[in-house]
Amino acid sequence: MRLLFIEDKTGFSETLAKGLQRLTGEAHALQWLSPTTANWEADRFGLRFPAHREWDLLDFALVDLELFDPKNTNQYEKEDLAGGLRVLPFIRSAAPWLPAVAYSHLFDEPDRALHLAGAFGFDAHLPRGWFTKHSTLLTQWEWVLEQARTSRRRALMGWALAEQAPAHIEIDGSVAANLEKSFPAWNQAVSSCFRFVDKVVLEPVTPGFSGATTLRGFVNSTALPSKGQWFIKIGSPFKLSQEASAHEALRRTAFPFGRMAPLLWPGVLVERGAGVLVYQFASGTTAMVEHLSGIKRDRLAQIVGRVLQVVRLLHEGRQKDRIPLSHVLGEWTSARRLTEALKQFEVTEEIGLCRSLLEGHAKSALSKSVELTVAIVHGDLHAGNVMLGEPDMLIDFAWTKKGPIVADYAKLAADLAVKVNAIRRPSFDEQVAEVGFAGLLKGAGEGLTSDDHEVFEHLFRMYLAEALTYDLGAADKEWLAEVVTG
Repeated sequence: MRLLFIEDKTGFSETLAKGLQRLTGEAHALQWLSPTTANWEADRFGLRFPAHREWDLLDFALVDLELFDPKNTNQYEKEDLAGGLRVLPFIRSAAPWLPAVAYSHLFDEPDRALHLAGAFGFDAHLPRGWFTKHSTLLTQWEWVLEQARTSRRRALMGWALAEQAPAHIEIDGSVAANLEKSFPAWNQAVSSCFRFVDKVVLEPVTPGFSGATTLRGFVNSTALPSKGQWFIKIGSPFKLSQEASAHEALRRTAFPFGRMAPLLWPGVLVERGAGVLVYQFASGTTAMVEHLSGIKRDRLAQIVGRVLQVVRLLHEGRQKDRIPLSHVLGEWTSARRLTEALKQFEVTEEIGLCRSLLEGHAKSALSKSVELTVAIVHGDLHAGNVMLGEPDMLIDFAWTKKGPIVADYAKLAADLAVKVNAIRRPSFDEQVAEVGFAGLLKGAGEGLTSDDHEVFEHLFRMYLAEALTYDLGAADKEWLAEVVTG
């Protein structure tokens, strides 16, 4: 078990580790953060909270309510508990699924203190000396943890549903076995999402390089409409939580597409590192990526035409803006993926530009400003995030913000080039002509600047380079390397 442990007294971390090992018979991984009076007013109290997907590695947080000694141990004042209470919002913001257990000198028994924990916003509470008592039983510890997990479920789906039994999962055995390799607890997480039905029938959806595994789900319940389906994403709790938060934020602002694909729950449900996010779609809705295997150019053109109509709705209210080229390329590409991909190349002019960007060099080609067409941009427009149905729509707005509209077109163009053999070409210029100016950018409408076209080419090449870090075959990577450097 992996704990985020926030405590200001050095010696107690050792006490806690020994107490947990005595209880459970196994060692626990503690990520210990210790605030001090000197850094308490600093940003995030001077603590190095987990970054991004580091949150995925944690099972729960254990937080000292009394991060500083109380003035009077016989009568607590509210400021005496300010330490733990001020830390909690950071945990809830970054990892809303993570059970957070408080401990303090208040009360002697865990069951008496659970109501207290709820009043403070935590999911459970433990007396400070609980871990040193040899009379404490493993069953008591497991009970506290289950109460904390149940509290998180209640926060997501309400009190009544959180108490109901999980649904039975029906899925092909080979598909289930593959899922268990990456997410051993996927079954428990998915079944817990569907506590309102007895059974869910699942089938796999073609992967879209999004980092998540996608399933299509069907339920049979008299309490639900007879038609409809669920798209279930299994992956990183942190990444899926970002997606859910962005979707809900856009829905509340009446943003286009925000209300077209409602989430089953307004957040991610997590079981032992397996995050699950569920969308609801009309019957017959499919992901664009499901149509790409063996597709012909004419059929692809029809689908792309439908997608462009949706993207143009997203890009309404376009304006012109002058932006440093280095800022554009740095903001709309992945430094981590490019760094990994560029290790495979000799230095050509374009590859040198990429490396200068990553190394922060003020190369002349990067230091200039460019006039671009900007609007609200999806930010991750690949075929796995385009849903075709009645109506067509987009999902996953975790990276949605104002930016150059050619970033969306370049992302989709690169994704299609990687996934559709029928439109692959042997050189970069030919590939641009095939999926760029001859197709996607024409669909962008009038008014694009020459800088828009230049930035499209830069981003297109960089997105193709990033694709070298995907799980592709040797032939696919060989073709990509030739196109990126050509």
